[in-house]
Amino acid sequence: MIKSLAYLGINSPHYKEWEIFGPEVLGLQHAGYGPDGAVHLRLDEAAHRIAIHPGERDAIAYIGWSVKDEASAKTITDRITAYGLEVTRSRTQESAQRKVEGFYWFHDPSGFRHELSWGQYHTVAPFHPGRALKGFRTAEQGLGHIVLAVADLDEGDRFYREVLGFHQSDIVRDGPLEAHFYHINGRHHSLAITSLPTRDVAFLHLMIEANSLDDVGTAHDMCEQRGIPITTTLGRHSNDQMISFYMYTPSGFRLEYGWGGLDVDHDLWVPRTYDKPSSWGHRRQHQELTALKMVDTPSS
Repeated sequence: MIKSLAYLGINSPHYKEWEIFGPEVLGLQHAGYGPDGAVHLRLDEAAHRIAIHPGERDAIAYIGWSVKDEASAKTITDRITAYGLEVTRSRTQESAQRKVEGFYWFHDPSGFRHELSWGQYHTVAPFHPGRALKGFRTAEQGLGHIVLAVADLDEGDRFYREVLGFHQSDIVRDGPLEAHFYHINGRHHSLAITSLPTRDVAFLHLMIEANSLDDVGTAHDMCEQRGIPITTTLGRHSNDQMISFYMYTPSGFRLEYGWGGLDVDHDLWVPRTYDKPSSWGHRRQHQELTALKMVDTPSS
């Protein structure tokens, strides 16, 4: 069983900007560099959870999920190969670069590269945020959540639930919008998928959850002071109850900065359907800024 969202890799010609953007705006710790010069960023005791690699264009490179051990990963990969997709085991060098003991990787039906990893490295050095804050909600809930636009929503739903083992939290249907939300631990959702009218595949956003609402407010102020586009205003989501806003990162994707997300108990949870994604706020702006529609292979 997949336990959490472990890490995320992005390719970007603007990777160096994350040396400042990550610590000063988001409050992350700059945790050094990868062999290719990738900027590594920490949120907690994990060696790093976000890697921004040098690349010719802004693109999502890989999505890392945590499993208990290699045997657990193999159980899932058997279902993936039975589905008709190719699975590859990481080389020792690749595992070291991700700061894990090992992983299997594959491309899902929409072309996103996923990595089923185990043994994520933790460091005894304490997390030092780039600015004063009260930390992030991670631990067994992992990095946060991601939202993907997939080529076929029905196929994506079947694949993530029946093959990868995600559990449905709820569905939002609002006019042409339909989004499916999935949990794998206590976090209301670690993954959500939707389908764009154009059927384009896109990485829509990454969410990280602060331990304090004040830290969300500080990040919001900093975006305004530095001219960082706020693509969705402060608001509360209807399904997971999170108070958040969305900013546009230097690498062309949206990042949701939130607080107060709902916990779910899988044994008691009953999936629901909502008619609106938010109960208040979350007004969209900067519509000229497009979603990250590029999917690349890792540079390293």
